[in-house]
Amino acid sequence: MAAITHLFSFKCCNMEQVEGEVENDVNTLMCEHLDGAVAVAPHDSGDHVLPCSAQAQEQLPVLLSSSPLHGPKSPCPQAEKAEEAEMKAEFKVCIKRSFPLEGLGVQLDISDGRLLHLCALKTTSCPVASYNDQAPDREKLQVGDYIVQVNEITCNSRAMMKEVQSCMELQLTVRRPHNFSVEINKTGGPLGLGLNHVSKATSLVVEEVLPGPVLKWNDANPGLAIEKGDRIISVNGTSGQAKGTHELLRQIAETETLALELTRPAGAPLEGAEDKAVLSDAPRLRAASWGSR
Repeated sequence: MAAITHLFSFKCCNMEQVEGEVENDVNTLMCEHLDGAVAVAPHDSGDHVLPCSAQAQEQLPVLLSSSPLHGPKSPCPQAEKAEEAEMKAEFKVCIKRSFPLEGLGVQLDISDGRLLHLCALKTTSCPVASYNDQAPDREKLQVGDYIVQVNEITCNSRAMMKEVQSCMELQLTVRRPHNFSVEINKTGGPLGLGLNHVSKATSLVVEEVLPGPVLKWNDANPGLAIEKGDRIISVNGTSGQAKGTHELLRQIAETETLALELTRPAGAPLEGAEDKAVLSDAPRLRAASWGSR
């Protein structure tokens, strides 16, 4: 890995189990000693709300325009569905422990400093499994979800994690992931991304977008722009969930054309998410060199 890492700009820090190992699986919460990562606000790409088509407008009841004041027309059905989907993207979860320090049965990544990203979960014999067994499908916790609030704490993943570790009852606000795909050619140079990750995570956090192929992609494809806080979860069909972040890094280093799958919290941009950061003692290399061969 040393042959690869000197080419990259990323922070790599270790997670540590905060609730003790149980059966050598993901029965415990995982927390990392990242003394810092830029915590940035993932923004929705804006493709959730679709404009009314001309055909849809023509089909609106004539009654709506018969008033001399031309009162408000009914919204486009597509827009209504998109708005409804955004509302469903966020939901509340209540998790209760049976005894202090009981392992919840999840693995969490705090590497963007602001959110908790759910990397893995158990399906039996833990508080999260008990919650999922009785929750409706639309409110079950899933791998890839973002926890944006723990009790009254937001925008500080370290404080949120401490709350998760210590409380008998947890009120969580959860966002589903919004996934999107891009294809970028490095054209023989650096990719132009500063990335951050932790050793047991399943994705790479975009910490910085610099001049290079990614910035050119963003200019040409504003609806699919890669932004600070986005997470790379797959490279050229290789999933971080299956192979880990080191394989994602290798793919980026060794491949000229990159098919990237990314994720960010679904719904509207989160309030209070700007300029949130924690300090880091992890080694940092030049971000401009990321992805060069």
